[in-house]
Amino acid sequence: MKDLVFVFNEKELLDSVYYSFAHSKAFQSIKKKGKIALFILVLALGGVLFTLDKLIGCLFWGVGIVFCFFFSKYLIFYYKIYFKKFLKQEAYQKQVGQRVSIHFDDTFFQTHYEHSEHKYDYKSIDSINETKENFFVKMNSVLYIVFPKSQLDDMQELKAYFQALCEKYTIKYTEELDWTWR
Repeated sequence: MKDLVFVFNEKELLDSVYYSFAHSKAFQSIKKKGKIALFILVLALGGVLFTLDKLIGCLFWGVGIVFCFFFSKYLIFYYKIYFKKFLKQEAYQKQVGQRVSIHFDDTFFQTHYEHSEHKYDYKSIDSINETKENFFVKMNSVLYIVFPKSQLDDMQELKAYFQALCEKYTIKYTEELDWTWR
């Protein structure tokens, strides 16, 4: 595989953060526990209102249950705004426009940034995920390394290389071509 060079823009950094957070156990837990807590709160407050006035209590329960169904959409909207603000911090703004070169070897790949470099053994890859716009390589830690398709000369070559790696090292390869942060 030939070496690759990327220059990350803000959208690719956001995609990386959205994808890694959407697939994290923390986000799944927040969605589940938040929905349960909201449902219990609606039941309790609706019960109190029901004892005072049956019509108001029933209306509160109805509106509350509708909000429970849309809670996941609200969380996604909330975190979309949160991560946009988060990436506006100086530390992340330095990454926008930064050139990254990636060298592939027989047993590892190496990333070279302006002030650092990292070496990743292929055996430490947990999964490789393909979306419509990016390839995400998930390491055994929670780290995702993004390969933006828009900056690839030959996307099919990288895809074939990743699929061959998956076969050689028994890595899970997932195509999520319809994935979006919604």
